[in-house]
Amino acid sequence: MSESVVLVVATLASLFVASFTQGVTGFGFGMVAMALLPLFSDVRQASIIIGIFSLVTTGSVLLSVRRHFAWRDYLWPTLGMFGGIPLGVYALVLLDGDVIRRLVGVAILIACIQMLLPSGRRARVVSWPWALAAGFTSGILGGAFGIGGPPVIAYASLQNWESPRYKAMLCSFFATSNLYRIIIMLGAGLITREIAVRFLWGLPAVLIGVMAGIAMFGRLSRDSFRRIVVVTLIVLALTLLVL
Repeated sequence: MSESVVLVVATLASLFVASFTQGVTGFGFGMVAMALLPLFSDVRQASIIIGIFSLVTTGSVLLSVRRHFAWRDYLWPTLGMFGGIPLGVYALVLLDGDVIRRLVGVAILIACIQMLLPSGRRARVVSWPWALAAGFTSGILGGAFGIGGPPVIAYASLQNWESPRYKAMLCSFFATSNLYRIIIMLGAGLITREIAVRFLWGLPAVLIGVMAGIAMFGRLSRDSFRRIVVVTLIVLALTLLVL
């Protein structure tokens, strides 16, 4: 089997796993894909293509929980995000690829530590300034690395929401942030013909993965699946830091 075929198969498998995770949990596509794709492709290109695919995955999942969407949950984090994404995209253009790779590893590790903390050890902060700050920080991380999830996931986890409402808030936020990021990247000339081609041949794997994840939502133990994802992400993040 040629090296190019191996790379294509590895890319498709990575996209499937990442989108399946998104379908089950409502988040995680960017973190999982950004932990895997830079292992065998350019980190800057990986960040750009993940941002485009993220719009597909979050939009698909949002449709499945749209009845639970609430404007009051969505507004403040989204306003903060609009200020953060341009700064993140600017950093993506300026930073060296190896630096981005290591920063991605650090960001994923921090996210995993936060996700593993027992709920009783998390400060309960629910006011709108914290929602605004979470959205702004997520915007910076999403703009630069395509993994804007951790801050706004941390904020959402502090709310007393049922799983469908939690999932609807995250997916509506991520769908908006991904669309905004794509518009900015188009304006900056970062989305090339090569990126468009990679998007087209990777799209079937993403659609199949996210639909499979949506179908499994409610059948799998969300906490058990999340722990498996977190442990896997820690290993991958350490790999990004070492290699």
